[in-house]
Order: sequence, then structure tokens, then C-alpha cells
Amino acid sequence: MEANCINANKSLYIMAWPILLELLFFRLMGTVDTLMLSRYADNAAAAVGFSNQILLMVTVMFNSVAIGAGTLISQFIGRNDKDKIGEVTVSMLVINAAFGLFVSVLLIAFSNSLLAGLQLPQGLREDADSYLSIVGGAALLQALLIAASCVVRSMGFTRYSMYVNVGINVFHAIVNAFLIYGLWFFPELGVEGSAISTVISRGLGLVALLFLVGKLQGGLAWRAIFRYKRTIYKVMKLGSTVAGESLSIYISQMVITVFIAMLGAEALSAKVYVQNLTTFISLFASASGQALQIMVGHLVGQSDSRAAYRTALTGFRNAALVSASVSLAVWLFGKSILGMYTDDSGLVSLCRAMLVITVLMEVGRAFNLTVSSSLRGAGDIRYTSLICIFFVWFVSVPLSYMLGIHWGYGILGIWAALALDEWLRGLLMLRRWKARKWETKSLAA
Repeated sequence: MEANCINANKSLYIMAWPILLELLFFRLMGTVDTLMLSRYADNAAAAVGFSNQILLMVTVMFNSVAIGAGTLISQFIGRNDKDKIGEVTVSMLVINAAFGLFVSVLLIAFSNSLLAGLQLPQGLREDADSYLSIVGGAALLQALLIAASCVVRSMGFTRYSMYVNVGINVFHAIVNAFLIYGLWFFPELGVEGSAISTVISRGLGLVALLFLVGKLQGGLAWRAIFRYKRTIYKVMKLGSTVAGESLSIYISQMVITVFIAMLGAEALSAKVYVQNLTTFISLFASASGQALQIMVGHLVGQSDSRAAYRTALTGFRNAALVSASVSLAVWLFGKSILGMYTDDSGLVSLCRAMLVITVLMEVGRAFNLTVSSSLRGAGDIRYTSLICIFFVWFVSVPLSYMLGIHWGYGILGIWAALALDEWLRGLLMLRRWKARKWETKSLAA
């Protein structure tokens, strides 16, 4: 099968909707997973939730390698360089496999010590240790799954990746029911059953995706891996750059959550309720950003920077408009929806005030995500990562503290700081895009 090379006239939505559905389904299945465990035992969902926070950081690292390699693959597809596409694919799979194997061994050996060091209550530790050692012990599968899925999407076949990943989640939910509750002749395994279900579903998904990768690329030259030293180094360098950005965002969110906790229980509740209402708003921006990264990469690989420039500008505008529309709808109906969470009128008023700021924040986030993704697709990865790291630690975190804690504006001040951060980064990225310096940053050249 040939790579699904993008042309300038291809609609962003054709690329983005499968990614959007994949992200949406993943979120929904995560909620179903939590509900199934909570019905089994109150502590089960909490233990697994805590373990998944640890695994999330590991996933961020696996994704970082995939993002850098995905840009390379997209650009080589634009150039129709089949040998280089295969070379980057094999290199990324080998890097993620090595990293995944290292993490697997680490979590099998030290999961209990890690949970104890993080001060997890003793009542949750047994379940958390069971889940972390099984799912974390199979981190190799997750690493390869992320890499293979990235390859399929980067080649333009976003629907294929969606089919497999949706299938993984549906299969996981079904097997969960049998293994958690002990339906039919299956044993009742609780948290351990959920972990086994996760590993089995990821293993089957990986087989499907690796089969797809082989078909799409006409086979992979695994034996030539020792000749790919330069490509492996390049993929690792790109991955480490993206990893610095991703980890900065992850850690800064934890720090800002600490600031909100300092404001008291009401502020924390407001954060949870507003994020529950708005968590799906950013999905379209994320999907659009991923689609634009692929499209721009293909066009840059074709040396059609003019089409890449126009395509991205249209994508910025459309993503911002959709985010604005959905955010406004959530704000308009927010009072009714919030009534499902709480009958505290003061808390509802605080959440509605946060939703006003959220409209501005989500538009800024959509703008920032799509522009930065387009720059990454063009190969300007170092600039986007450095700007993100700088703004996170010198704008977002300190401004959140100053407005929210020091000057006493509370969570509304923190929310305003986060919105301002998104807009400032988005505008700076747009300036970079319009300056067209990314035209000299092609990774495939």
C-alpha cells in the first residue's frame, strides 16, 4: 500500500475527525474503566488512578520519541523517499522498545518501593502495586503501540489508527467486566483483572498495528538496523527535545494544582468541576493540531511551503472558531450542568465565573496547539519546545502564584494566568510562522 500523501486541497477535517474520535473514545473508556472498578471496591479506583498517574509520565516519554519521528516520517513521505520512511520507522520502534523494556524491568522490580516513596496510603498500596507491576511490567507493549500508531497516522491513514485504538478500548471494557467481576466461568480478580485486561488488549492492538505498518510500507528492513546509527541518533535527539517540553507541562500542572490546593477545598472542587465540563473542548484542538502536523510535514517534504503556509493558517482559524463555539455553549448551559455536581450556589457562581475565562483560555489553547503543531510538522521542533519550557516556568507558574496567591485573586487569578499563557505563546508561535523561518528547518532535507 502507498503512503497517503497529503495535498494542499485535502480537508483538515478528513485528517482530523478520526483522531478526534480516537481521543474522545479513549477519554470515555477511561471513565468507564474507573466506574467499573469503583463498583467493585471504593479503594480499587483510587489505587488504579494513582498508578496511572505514574504510568502517564512514562507514556509522555514514549510519545515524545513518536512525535519527533512522526515529523521525519511525514516529511519523507512528502519526498516519496520509501527507504528513509522505513529507516525512521525501524529506528523509532527499536528506540521505544529499548526504553519500554527498561521501564518494564524497573517497574516490576521496584513498583512497591516507588509507591511507598510517594507516600501512598497503606490501604491502597496492595492494589496499586498489583496494577503497576502488571501494566507497568508490560510498558514495552505500550511503547511499541504508541510508535506503531504514530507511524500509521503520519502516513496519512488516521482512520486505520482510529479503528485499532477504538477496538482496543472496546475489547478492554468487555474483558474488564469478565475479569473484574468474575462473570461466567472467569475468576473474580478485581484490580488484577483490570490490569490483565489492559495488557491483553494492548498486545492484540500492537499485533494489528505492526501488521498495518508492514503492509503500508511493504515490509521493514529489521536486519539493517545497525546501519541506521545516524537516524537513531536523530530520532533520539528530537525525542529528548520534545520530552523536555512535555515533562515541563506535566510537572507545572502539578505545581499549579498545589497552588489551587492552598486556596482551600472550594477552589479544588471548582477546578475539578470546570475541568470535567471542559475536558472535551480541547479535543478538537488536539486532533486538529495532530492533523496539521502530518499535513504540513507532507507538504514541506514536497517542498511546497506555500501550500503548507496556507493550509496551516486555515487550520488555526477553524480550530479557534470551533473551540470558541463549544466553549460558549458550555458557558451558556453551565449552570444547569453544574447543578448535577453540586447545589452549593456559591460554588456554582465561582465555576460560572471560571467558565467565562475558560472561553478565552480554550480559544487561546486551540490557537497555540495548532500553530505549534504546524511548526513541529515543518521541522521547527527546537523553537517550539524552548518557547514552551520558558513560558511554563517564567510566565505560567509564577504568574499563577502572583495572581492567585500573592495578590489574592484566588482560582480566578490562576485561571486568568493560564489563559494569558496560552495566548502569549500562540501569538509568539504565529509570529514565527508568518516570519517563515521554519522553511529552513526541514528535517528531511
